[in-house]
Amino acid sequence: MSGSHSALVGGAAIQHTFPVDGEYRIKIRLQKTMYGAVRGLAEAHDLEVRFDRQRVAQFTVGGADVAPPPSSFAGTLTWNPEWERYSHQADNGLDVTIAARSGTHTLGGRVREAVLGAGRCGPANPERMGVRDRRNVDGNPAVETVTIEGPLAVQGSGDTESRRRIFICQPKAGGDEPCARRILATLARRAYRRAVSEDDLRRCSGSSVPAAVSGTFDAGIEAGAGAEC
Repeated sequence: MSGSHSALVGGAAIQHTFPVDGEYRIKIRLQKTMYGAVRGLAEAHDLEVRFDRQRVAQFTVGGADVAPPPSSFAGTLTWNPEWERYSHQADNGLDVTIAARSGTHTLGGRVREAVLGAGRCGPANPERMGVRDRRNVDGNPAVETVTIEGPLAVQGSGDTESRRRIFICQPKAGGDEPCARRILATLARRAYRRAVSEDDLRRCSGSSVPAAVSGTFDAGIEAGAGAEC
């Protein structure tokens, strides 16, 4: 699965529900001008990525030693190829992989104040140029989107609302036949919208209970739910 969230100006703090315990890739992309150049490259800025208020990554954006265009440059003409590549790809690689427990967490991306004197890229201050349409100028850096990909590696079964609706009881260590039968009976009743007979349940549980008791409880329930009850 993947999810993309639009950001606030400058940064973002979003709530996201992770379905299972596992690894997830977080991708940060920055705002660009109408010509596709990343804004805010005149000076170096720190970009922080936080997970539940804990910093998990920090990147530096802008301030590279690349010859910038003149202050009158509006983006309608080409500039030197090195600048073109840099300005269009400055937010590539703003990715971090995290380990997250299932449930709802807060994910944030924030561009901090410029690290003054760290570089010399970008056109002059747009206010000094008298420019009001900030889409055509460098402006200030800001987070545009936060994309969450995963789980890349599942580390647990998770604890989502849909899972809780299915697993209405928790098995004992090594499997639990009464719990398996209760779950399958509930699923069958919802599917058929009628009371479930013992014969119905026997057909469902015949393939699932051995798997559930052997220790692969989730696989046993999946087998029973897929059986022709």
